[in-house]
Amino acid sequence: MIQNRPSVSRRAILGFGLGLWIILIVFATLRARADGPRWGVHLAQSHSGQVVADSIDPHGLAWIDGLRQLDDVIAVDGQSAELFAGAEVPSTARELTFKAPDGSVHSVGTPDFPVSLLVLLVAGAFVFVALGGAVFRWSADPVLGRLFLLLSGSFATALVASPAARLGYAWAGYLTPATALLAAPGLFGLFLVFPRPMRHGRGLVRASLFLAIPLAVIQFAEPALGRDAVAVFDGASWLLMLLNLVAAIVLLAIRCGNRSDRGALRPLLVGTVIGIGPLLLLVAMPRLIGLHDSIPGEVAAIPMVAIPASFAYSILRHQVFGLDVLVRRVLLRISNALVGVLLFLACWVVLQAAGLPSTEAALVSAIVAGLAMPSVQSWAAARVDAWLYQPLYSLRSPGEPLQPDNLESLGVAVTLRLRELVPVQWAACVIHDDTTPADQASQRLLGSDGQIPAWLDAYSTLDQSPTEVSVAPIHRFDTGVVLLLAGPRLDGSRLDGIQCEALQMLARAVGAAFEAGLLRESAEDEARFRQGLTEMARDLAAAATVNDVLRCFTTHAERLLGAQSASLWRTGPDGEVALLEDQPAELKPSATVLRDLVAAELSQDRARDWTVVSADGTNLAFALEDGGDRPIVCLVRRAYDTNRFGV
Repeated sequence: MIQNRPSVSRRAILGFGLGLWIILIVFATLRARADGPRWGVHLAQSHSGQVVADSIDPHGLAWIDGLRQLDDVIAVDGQSAELFAGAEVPSTARELTFKAPDGSVHSVGTPDFPVSLLVLLVAGAFVFVALGGAVFRWSADPVLGRLFLLLSGSFATALVASPAARLGYAWAGYLTPATALLAAPGLFGLFLVFPRPMRHGRGLVRASLFLAIPLAVIQFAEPALGRDAVAVFDGASWLLMLLNLVAAIVLLAIRCGNRSDRGALRPLLVGTVIGIGPLLLLVAMPRLIGLHDSIPGEVAAIPMVAIPASFAYSILRHQVFGLDVLVRRVLLRISNALVGVLLFLACWVVLQAAGLPSTEAALVSAIVAGLAMPSVQSWAAARVDAWLYQPLYSLRSPGEPLQPDNLESLGVAVTLRLRELVPVQWAACVIHDDTTPADQASQRLLGSDGQIPAWLDAYSTLDQSPTEVSVAPIHRFDTGVVLLLAGPRLDGSRLDGIQCEALQMLARAVGAAFEAGLLRESAEDEARFRQGLTEMARDLAAAATVNDVLRCFTTHAERLLGAQSASLWRTGPDGEVALLEDQPAELKPSATVLRDLVAAELSQDRARDWTVVSADGTNLAFALEDGGDRPIVCLVRRAYDTNRFGV
């Protein structure tokens, strides 16, 4: 027995591999913290008897903190440096005192990395990994997914390797600048291809990575290079990073200035404000004016995770259907909860200030907040939609009421309204009837705006698949449904979740108007039909001859049934048919059509009272009893009308 095993995509494997890489770096960093710092200093006694730094590792802790070759080392952990002459400064040392060439004395201590900070760094790294893997897995644009995975992986690696680099470990010292070199072109490339690719964008991305990757590899080969070569490559690396970051900022400004791109980047801007705001307000500003930090820096850095999260959301909201709708619901619930809490606290503080006891003030505040919450929730939802979801906010805004004269004008008004809310190529409103034969057009076009495809309009030249259309039901009736159709967006992509939500809301809002229009149209049709029957009865009563009666009947049958022709026939004993009144030659049906219509009904019980519709819906036949051996057959045709019988 052969079983189908679930396959794992290459994208998922790469995302999983990035997670394993970060786990490996985390363990290496924890091991470095446990082993202690790498000072990277070899001490020797000079000719003058002073203990100096004979050699120094440029990635070691001492070099990072300012110690240079041939500087005088005074003490190691408070002990005389002479005790360590001719040896490396051990990793157990926690402090190193040295004298700079200008005579100033400096003390270098081991940096302290509390567990809370390590936890935050590791958690931030795994957030980057999760977001990078999600975007890489589900992004419809492979280039966009790879760039975001590169950016996320570089940030995550730098986060977990930075403590080991600060402790003087060479592998981390090489890895951290290499990831920074790769992150800068990754960020630049993201703004080149998102929200939509710019002209020559992919070529610029390749060129930036072509320059960054060799420089990143050279970082690991620095020990084998001369000092002059290292200085040149370091300068080139810093210049490349600066150019990429400046270009990314310029591109972001250009994108935000472009109205078509501003909506896609808005979540990223919001996430940046959320991520940087606490650091500026609670840490940077107090230090600037000489006050103590309001909260620890590592706590204030927690909201920084909003930046990659908002970037991933900005990308995935157009790739994963319904993601932005789910996020909107979460935002609405959070905003409602926050507004409710603030309303309760405000009432509670005011009542306490007025002298009401705490318990009674809390009870009254809870009642006031509960009564006010429906109105407050509507206000909060309107504010969120106005800020982030403009199509939904536009639907909430009071506009001119729809006052159409008929269903066609109502359909045109609704499609115009839809294209005002959502930037789509076209919109249409149709009635789909389930009773239509399967081989015929099953819709009646009520109204449209824009160039609709050929399957909606036979005279249209637009060839577009129905699978590219977004559909929302407006009103369901016994035999069908009224549908609101929206084509692709102006850029050719499908509607996102919020735009589909706006489509659904508009359809629900006009459902009652279409129901009333259908009822009114049905009542008007019935009234016209009854009036036509009355006129036919009056004209038949005034007919002088049999031919006048037949001619009067066909004329009224044609008018009442909305047909192009109506004719009367009588079947013979052997199934032959005979014309009872002359008709124009171009409107005469073939004898085969008439015989098939009659045989379809008479084959069962040869009833004298029947009605039958042809398979293509163009012919309607029914029996008229006149006392003869065979009933008269009235054949009504809609040869040139798209509306078929049976709809």
